[in-house]
Amino acid sequence: MDKKIIDLVSKYSDVYKDLKELQPKDKNDKTSLLPTGDQITGVIAEYYAKIYIERTEKCISNYSSTNESYDILCNNIKYQVKSVSSYSKTRVIAPLNLKENGFDYLLLFDLDYNFLPIGFYINSYADIKRRLSDLKKQDIIKIVGSLMKSHGNSIKKSNGSAIYNFNNNKINDLMSILDINN
Repeated sequence: MDKKIIDLVSKYSDVYKDLKELQPKDKNDKTSLLPTGDQITGVIAEYYAKIYIERTEKCISNYSSTNESYDILCNNIKYQVKSVSSYSKTRVIAPLNLKENGFDYLLLFDLDYNFLPIGFYINSYADIKRRLSDLKKQDIIKIVGSLMKSHGNSIKKSNGSAIYNFNNNKINDLMSILDINN
């Protein structure tokens, strides 16, 4: 076995365990620092989203239960969060359920190799439905296989799927709120 690989796996394991410790033990606990889940890229993006939402909307937000069609609730507004990291070889965004009243806003995060945001977009449910209609795909109830727009040195380059509006990258606003120098 390669000692470097074993050391790196051990470090990753330690960090993974530390992140899991910050996640709620009860899946219905909506007040923890991090949401539940084992897709760490998504967990990190939801954390960034929670901070952004709370600072911009001046509210205390809650993570949803695992069986909800949204990730964060704030002032009765439902936010769905999707993310892709620069490590992604496909740039494919996890499936998005378009059930009526499932979410109000979709927050899309592109994370770099250090899992810091390099792309941040907000799309409303209504805008996504309108773009689907424009693309003659208004009957779609679940978006599968859509692509995140690439930033930085991503493994794969992509302009992102036309279903989403990638025209207004709000990364500077996000980074200012997170107080992270990008």
